[in-house]
Amino acid sequence: MNWTDNTQPWLPPSDETSPPIPHGDIPKIELAVWVIIGLASSLVALRIYYHIFRGRRYLWSDDYFLIAALLCLVGNSIAIQEWVPYGFEPSVTSTVSKGMVLTGSLMGLFNSLALAFSKTSLGITFIRLTTGWWKSGLGISVFVIDILFAVQAWSYWVPDCANQSEPFRVQSSDQGCVTFEGIKSLRLTVQILSCALDVYFTIMPWKIVRSLELKRFEKIGLGIAMSFGFASLASGLVRMVALVRLTNDFYDHQPFYAVAGFLFNYLEPGFSIVAACIPVLRKIFMEIIQWKKNTPTFGWIPSRRKQPALPAVLPLSESLEGSAFGGFATKSFGRISFG
Repeated sequence: MNWTDNTQPWLPPSDETSPPIPHGDIPKIELAVWVIIGLASSLVALRIYYHIFRGRRYLWSDDYFLIAALLCLVGNSIAIQEWVPYGFEPSVTSTVSKGMVLTGSLMGLFNSLALAFSKTSLGITFIRLTTGWWKSGLGISVFVIDILFAVQAWSYWVPDCANQSEPFRVQSSDQGCVTFEGIKSLRLTVQILSCALDVYFTIMPWKIVRSLELKRFEKIGLGIAMSFGFASLASGLVRMVALVRLTNDFYDHQPFYAVAGFLFNYLEPGFSIVAACIPVLRKIFMEIIQWKKNTPTFGWIPSRRKQPALPAVLPLSESLEGSAFGGFATKSFGRISFG
């Protein structure tokens, strides 16, 4: 995607009624936004379906956090679709409508909440699978990052103390203020810690897979699938680069970094939601294999497995029994079959 082709020197609009000039990359951004929301919604729906109708018959705390994250992501999608056309125009000296200012603050609020809920859901899932200092460290990390995300959500509604103010942020409150430099430092700090937590989520699945009694290629495949949080990490790193650029040189005449920052901040919770739902795909895959074996029509298709695969479930719940993800037998539990 080329953001700089055919760009012209920017001039502020002559009045408040000057319409924004459509940018050629806006449809591409909107398509990317709704592709992510469609993928995340589909996987969350599959996860809920398997938990309620094919598994334990009820939801747990990580499921509710995941649903909350998805709802915030939908709200963020709507806000981005309204905001992006204006985001391509530097907005420091131009006059911005009150509606766009409110949209920008709502976008930041939904982004922060989606990040908090999605990482909390993924953290709760991994906490069930770990012990010792891995479990304690993960719990403390999730608690701290949630507090920081809450402060970041608040930062989109607090006014600036100095004359310089952030575009697309509500400035109407009379109770206290924060310097704009302080807000930029806060968001950069939160983004760095969020990326560190994504590194934790990327490494953790490989530690868990090592304790499972699976064939080598199955361990590698499962580890790669569960490490989909790496996509969230990559999105977070891109956003961090955009924040650093905007910290050193403000939004003025930087539509690429302004839009990229919000866009990749949207992709980060979207990929976290997808990562939390990836294990349900194995359950679907195993059921398809079992259905193929039990259907005479597919009896002529040779199986490449030396032995039939045991129906096993990954223990992503408080107990092994009734998990929608199905669980694998670990070394500590022995070879257990959940048929």
